[in-house]
Amino acid sequence: MQNNTKKKQMIKLLLILAIAGVSGILAYYLFNLYKKKFMGLQDQFRDALKKVALRYGSAIAVNVEKIYRLETANFTSGQFKGTFSPGMEKTTNVYPYGWQSLATGIWDTVPSYKPIGLLPFTENGTGITKYFIKFPSVEAAVMTLAEFLRLHENNPGRWFSLASGDQNKYNSKIAQIKTPFFNEIT
Repeated sequence: MQNNTKKKQMIKLLLILAIAGVSGILAYYLFNLYKKKFMGLQDQFRDALKKVALRYGSAIAVNVEKIYRLETANFTSGQFKGTFSPGMEKTTNVYPYGWQSLATGIWDTVPSYKPIGLLPFTENGTGITKYFIKFPSVEAAVMTLAEFLRLHENNPGRWFSLASGDQNKYNSKIAQIKTPFFNEIT
């Protein structure tokens, strides 16, 4: 009878450990799924920046982070949270929204990076409503900016303006910006 009791206790213990193990595995899986789906935008940006560094090189990755920091108020602007881009305005109302070089350079070759529409935002100070290109993910927007920089010889000022004087002023601002995310991933 004592052997039978010990056997039952052992079975209970093994059952508890098995349930705990399955629960632990399930909890781990669900946590990773949740993290992937809902992780913070800055974490998503860091992950995308790693891909930029691998695909486009360190110099472009550094400028991607600097442009994002300047244009998104260090990842806090409503426009960034709504579109995932660093202020990419449309010039036409239909795809590719005036960005033909990016359509052929990245969006048509990597469909998961293709913009999914436009969002209106009112500009601070002027009250003017502008339409910004919305991306399906932070990665899509980050890789788009990296491709833009590649097409324009890694000139961050070109993101801001076509005028060389304005580009130079923008590049002076960009030069002062630190890149803690890039430093962290390298």
